[in-house]
Amino acid sequence: MRAIILNRYSIINEYRGSRLGRIDQSCFLPGALTALRWLRLAGFNVFVISHQPQISRGQVSRSDVDELHACLRSWIELSGGQINAVRYCTDEGADQPNEQSPHYTMLMDLAHECNLMLASTYFVGDTLHDMRAGRAAGSRIVMVRTGYGADQAAAPEIERCAPEFIAPDLLGAVRWVLRQEGLTLPSVESDTLLRRSLLPTPAIVAV
Repeated sequence: MRAIILNRYSIINEYRGSRLGRIDQSCFLPGALTALRWLRLAGFNVFVISHQPQISRGQVSRSDVDELHACLRSWIELSGGQINAVRYCTDEGADQPNEQSPHYTMLMDLAHECNLMLASTYFVGDTLHDMRAGRAAGSRIVMVRTGYGADQAAAPEIERCAPEFIAPDLLGAVRWVLRQEGLTLPSVESDTLLRRSLLPTPAIVAV
C-alpha cells in the first residue's frame, strides 16, 4: 500500500496561529489541491495530522476541530483528492504544553491503526521537529519550504535531520514522491477528466 502522511498546517493550508478560521478554497496553499489530486490518481492513501493545542486551552472544542476537518476534506474531495484519515493531538494530559508536535509516537500510532509500513511511508512536514519525528518513526521524510520551512530548511541543523528531499511546496514534494515510486506524473487529460467529475461546491464553514 502506497501511503503518505502530511502535517496539515503550512503544508495543505496556511497556518493561522491559535485561530481555526474558516475553510474555503482561498485557505489552501498554492498547488496543494493539485498535489492531493495527483496522489489520489497515483493510488496513494493520504493521511493528515495536526497539532490542535487550542482544545486544551479551552479556545475551541473537539467538535469545532472535527467540523473544520470535515469541511477541509469536502473541499479536497471537490478538487479530486481524498484524505483517508485525519488525526490530531492536543496538549491534554501533558505536564507541560508541547508546542513541538507531532511527537513521533503519533506517527507510530497512526501506522499501527491503519496498518502502514512506516519504512515505505512518506512524511511531509515544514519544521525541523517534523523531520526529527519522521526520522524517529522510521518514515521517509520530505521537507517543504512553506511555513516554517522557509527558514528552517536552511538551518544548520537540517543536516542532522537529513530529509531525503527538500521541496518548494507540497506539489514539488509530490512530484518527487511519484518519481521515487517509478510513477509518471498525471497527464493533463487524466487531471482534467477527474476535475470534471467533481461534486457541487460544499458549504463554507466558519468556526
